[in-house]
Amino acid sequence: MDNNKTFSLTLSSRMMLTLVLTALPILGGGAYYGITLYNKMLSVINKFDANKVVMLEEQLNDQRERYVELMQTNIRLQEKASEAIALAREAKAVSSGTSREVEAALSSIRSEVKSQIDGVNDKMKALQKATTNPLGR
Repeated sequence: MDNNKTFSLTLSSRMMLTLVLTALPILGGGAYYGITLYNKMLSVINKFDANKVVMLEEQLNDQRERYVELMQTNIRLQEKASEAIALAREAKAVSSGTSREVEAALSSIRSEVKSQIDGVNDKMKALQKATTNPLGR
């Protein structure tokens, strides 16, 4: 048996209509998206203002300068605080040394005064013994 089938690419009008109706929304949607994207890009480009960019750059530079100034102020404050801490420690050491010296001087003066009082008391007792009549008792 001879099975010679012939294949034909002829499309019927209904099939062509189906292909056109299928491809039309796909191509139309892509075209619509492309056109709207193009219009949005044009509106963004038209809204672009170089003066605003310059103004924003100036504001950014001003902010950077303020930040640097604040950092420098912070560094100066930290230096002054560390100097104050060092001076406080030095003052504490000096006051401790002075306090010890004063305590030592007071202690020596107290002992000297006590010995002088003891000496005066001894002399007074001796004077009292000398001036008292032992027979008058």
